[in-house]
Amino acid sequence: LSTYLSGISSKEEIIHNSKIENLDYIKSGPVPPNPAELLGRDKMKDFLRELQIEYDYVIIDSPPVFIVSDSMALMELVDLNIYVLRQNYTKRELLNYANSFYDSEKIKNISIILNDVDFSNNYGYNYGYNYGYNYGYNYGYNYGGGYYDED
Repeated sequence: LSTYLSGISSKEEIIHNSKIENLDYIKSGPVPPNPAELLGRDKMKDFLRELQIEYDYVIIDSPPVFIVSDSMALMELVDLNIYVLRQNYTKRELLNYANSFYDSEKIKNISIILNDVDFSNNYGYNYGYNYGYNYGYNYGYNYGGGYYDED
């Protein structure tokens, strides 16, 4: 991606086929000196629009937003932001940061996934069904990052 956004590679050169049928991927590429600037350019917006025409879904696995600012530029371009929290790992205070995104109305559609929940230790989590209406919004933390390795 970084070589495409820098004008070094073409779109066709950076899109790779995986061993999974109908699943293509793009590696992040070498770390440029200006990653946030590259992601914030119109070229990135245009690239995402092109991908949305060619693909049913475009999923971006970005670094944790609390560690690097690069993700902020992407969060404003996508239809849905999913924060992944890990039980007994993610600090609760980081939810306040996600709440500030929602309150500022800079980021739309923030959702949360609570990952690695241990139901066997009776942490007070319950499983069941609930019907009704819930007023409010979701908080979250994107604990992702990395790359797709086709092997």
